[in-house]
Amino acid sequence: MNLLLQDILTSYSLPTIIIAIIVCSASLTLNKFFNRLPKTIKVYIPFLMAIVLYFLYDMIFVINDFTFRSETLYAGIFSGSISAIINSTITKLLQGKPINTNTTILLIEDILRGYIDQKVLSKTASEIENLLLFNTDDDLTQKNIVALLTEITSELSQMDICNLAKLIIVAVSSIKKQ
Repeated sequence: MNLLLQDILTSYSLPTIIIAIIVCSASLTLNKFFNRLPKTIKVYIPFLMAIVLYFLYDMIFVINDFTFRSETLYAGIFSGSISAIINSTITKLLQGKPINTNTTILLIEDILRGYIDQKVLSKTASEIENLLLFNTDDDLTQKNIVALLTEITSELSQMDICNLAKLIIVAVSSIKKQ
C-alpha cells in the first residue's frame, strides 16, 4: 500500500493528483448514495468528470483561453484512470482485501466492478492485463478482451462489452504513457 501510494504521489503532477482525488471522492459518493444509477454511468462518469475538471484547470490556470486541446483530453483520461486506481484501492481496503496487485490490475478491476462477479474479478483483470501486455495491435486486443468478457458475463450486450473493452484499452494506455 505504501509503495503504491508513494508511486502515485511522486510520479504525477499535483493538478493530476488533485483532480483524481476530487473525482474519486465524487465517484465514491455517487456509488454510496446513488446506487440505483446504471452501471454504465458509474463507469464512465469518473472519466468524463476528470476530463471536464482538467479542461477547466487548463483553461483557467494554464492557457487562459477557452480552447480544448488534445493534451487536455489525454490528461483528463489519465486523471480519471488515477481516480479509478485510488477508488479500487479504497474499495479493497474497505472490504478487508489485500492490495498485492499493480496499478493496471487495480484500474481494470475498478472498471469491471459491478459487471463481473467479485469471485473472478481479480483473475479476469489479470487475464486482461496479460492480453494488454503481449498484444501490440489494439484491434486484436479489443477482440480478445471482448471474447473474454463475453465468456464471463451474459448480462451485458455486445455493444456494452465492446465499449468496456475500448475504455480498458484507453485507460490502461493512458497510465502506461506517463
